[in-house]
Amino acid sequence: MLLLLAFALRVSGLTVQSMWRDEVDALRFSQASLADLAKNFSRTGWNGPLFYVLLRVWVHLTGSSEFALRAFSLSSGLLGVSLVYRVGRTWFSNRIGMLAALLTAFSPYMVWYAQEAKMYALLVALVVGTVAVYREALRSGNWRLWVTVTVLAWIIVTVHIMGALLIPTMALMFFAWWPFSRARWRQALLSLAGASLPGFVASPWALPVLVGGGNIGHRFVPLSGMIATMLYAFTRGITNGGGTWATAIAVVALLAGTVLGVTGDTRRWVTAVVRGEKELSTSRDRANRGSHVLAVWMWLVVPVLGLYAVSLRVPMFVDRYLIWIGPAFYLLVARGLDRVWRRSAVFAILGLLAFLCCNAWGVWEQSARPIKSDFRAAAAYVREHRQPGELLLFHISYVRDTFEYYYGESSPAADGVPTDERTTEAAVHAAMWERIAGHEVVWLVLSEPEMWDRRGMTVAWLDAHARAELRVDLERVSVVKYRISNEQGGVP
Repeated sequence: MLLLLAFALRVSGLTVQSMWRDEVDALRFSQASLADLAKNFSRTGWNGPLFYVLLRVWVHLTGSSEFALRAFSLSSGLLGVSLVYRVGRTWFSNRIGMLAALLTAFSPYMVWYAQEAKMYALLVALVVGTVAVYREALRSGNWRLWVTVTVLAWIIVTVHIMGALLIPTMALMFFAWWPFSRARWRQALLSLAGASLPGFVASPWALPVLVGGGNIGHRFVPLSGMIATMLYAFTRGITNGGGTWATAIAVVALLAGTVLGVTGDTRRWVTAVVRGEKELSTSRDRANRGSHVLAVWMWLVVPVLGLYAVSLRVPMFVDRYLIWIGPAFYLLVARGLDRVWRRSAVFAILGLLAFLCCNAWGVWEQSARPIKSDFRAAAAYVREHRQPGELLLFHISYVRDTFEYYYGESSPAADGVPTDERTTEAAVHAAMWERIAGHEVVWLVLSEPEMWDRRGMTVAWLDAHARAELRVDLERVSVVKYRISNEQGGVP
C-alpha cells in the first residue's frame, strides 16, 4: 500500500512540467554513438556517463516521450522508497522502517526528482542499497557481499561523480559499527580500495582542477548555507509549500531521534568497544541501534562536509548533488517520531500528520503550476502563429534542442549573439544583420538570457531595429515576434 501511494504521488504529476534543457540534454547524450558514450567515462566535466548508457537502453525499450523518459526515474524512486523501508526495519524496527519509507514517499523533493529524466532518483536508490549491503557485509563477512559493495560503488560514481563522497562516508561508518566491524577490517579495506579505482580514471583532469582551484560556474556557498539549503530541500521541496512548519517538525524529530533513548544505547556501545565485545547480530539489539544512529548521522553529515571541502577549492555545491543523503535524514526523523511515540502516541501521530500535510501541499504546488522552463507551451505558441520561412532566433543556442523536442525541426533558425564585457554595440550590430539576412520576420526565443547575454544587447538591438508584433511570457521562457524595420535601407 505504501508503494502504491508513492507511485500515485509520482505518476500523477509526471508530465505536468515541461522538459527542461538538462532533461533534453540527457536524452541527446544518451543517443550519441557507442564510441562517444565510452569516451565520456574519462572526459572532463561528464558527471554521469553511465546514466546516459542506461538511459539509452531505456529509450530503446520505451521510447522518448515525456512519460517514457521520466518513468525511468519514477521506477528508481519507488525502488528507493522500498530500500529505505528495508534499512529502517533492519537497523532499527519495523515501525521506523515504515515511517522512514512514508516520509520518503511523501517528500516533495524526492517526488520532484522521481519526475525528472535525470540520474538523481537512481542515485538515491543505489546509495541506499549499497549502504545496506555494506552493513550486511560487515556483519557476515560474505565475500559475495563485499564484491557487490565494490561493484555498486563503481556504478554510483559513474552515475554521478558526487557519489564518490560515499566512499569516505562508508569508511567512517565502519568505525560507528566498530564492535562487530573490526573483525572485517581487511575485507573492508580491500573493498573500499577497490571502490576507489574509478577515481584513477578521472584523476588526470580532476586533480589539476582541485589542486589549482577555479570556477566551473557555481557560486561559493558557505557551510551554513549548504546545511540550510539541504534542510529546506528535505522538508519543503523546491517550493515553499508548508512554510516553515515542516522544517520545524523535522528538526524537533531529528533531535528527539538522536537524544531520546540514545544515551543508554551509546553507553552500551562504548562498553562494547572498551571491553572488546562483539554486539549481537540482530539489528534490534539496543547497543546496535545506538551504533546505527551514529552511522546514519555520518551518512547525513560527511558528504556535506566533503563537498564543502571540495568547494573551498572549486565551488560546486548544488543541492541535488547531495540528494542521496536524504534517506539518512528521513531515517533519523522517523526514529525521532518513534521515540516520541513511545511516550505519547497522540503527540507523535499529530506531528506526523502535520508533517505529511505540509509535504502533500508541497507536492500539490509542484503539480499545480509550471516551474520548469515552459518550452512545451512556447513551441505550441510558435507553431500556431509562425508562417513558413520566418526566422527563429534562439537567444541562447543551448535551448534550441529543448525547443525542438516539442516543435520538431525549426529551420530556418539562427543563434543569438553571445556577449561579454568587451563586446561592442558595433560588433552586435554587424552580427545581427548577418544572422537575420533575408528575413523580414524574426521570432525570438528568450530563456535564461543571463547565461549568454548578461547585458541584454541582442534584445536591445531588436527593440531598436524592429517592431514587436506578438509576445507571450511563459515560465522562464518568452517568445517575441519582431518585424524588421526598413529604417536602415530596407530588409538586408
